[in-house]
Amino acid sequence: MVFRNRLKQLREQRGLSQKDLADFLGMTRQAVAYYESGKREPNINTIIKLADYFSVSADYLLGRVDCKDPYAYIIGRNLRLIRGDLTYKQICEKISMKMGVLIFPEMFEMYEKGQHIPCTGTIKMLSRFANVRESFFYTNNTAESLERERKLYRAELEHKLENKDDGQEADTANAARKDMLEWLKDEENLMYARMARELKEHSITFEEFEIVLQTLRRHKIYNQ
Repeated sequence: MVFRNRLKQLREQRGLSQKDLADFLGMTRQAVAYYESGKREPNINTIIKLADYFSVSADYLLGRVDCKDPYAYIIGRNLRLIRGDLTYKQICEKISMKMGVLIFPEMFEMYEKGQHIPCTGTIKMLSRFANVRESFFYTNNTAESLERERKLYRAELEHKLENKDDGQEADTANAARKDMLEWLKDEENLMYARMARELKEHSITFEEFEIVLQTLRRHKIYNQ
């Protein structure tokens, strides 16, 4: 269902007919029509050709992620690896404490699920937080390769320590903040910024606020 809808949407956005796409794929117009109606499923080679042609990931075509960027799925998987057993709130609190950059749990979750892709500045910040190189986020990884990556990162860091550029670190933090501001342009997300500000003004911790939320949920006041 997802594949056929996304294929038709991408084709129409390009202003292509089924015949145009069929010519590119080296098949009949009817074959493309079958894909878009769900009567036939493409093989892996056809999916890869379509993904390359429309500059999207195969995961987007198959409905595994909602972001068209080819790296959305793999970045999300690597973020899941870095998060480990921590909740979204816990990982965001650690990022805030270590890097001085605020990422909302909802925002991190979107990155992880491939619904939105972090900007370059955020990737730089996350790589420093996780002690990995930026290239780590664009390759398939496992828990074992994560540990190897961290050893390589620490080795490289030792060589660069004498020439540390504090200005570059500030630029990275500023880029991450810019990414957050882009996210806040959505009116629905502004509530999280207001909430964070009010918590800070009233010196309320996240733990105390969670108790309030639990009480409201029990009385069916919150999330109605």
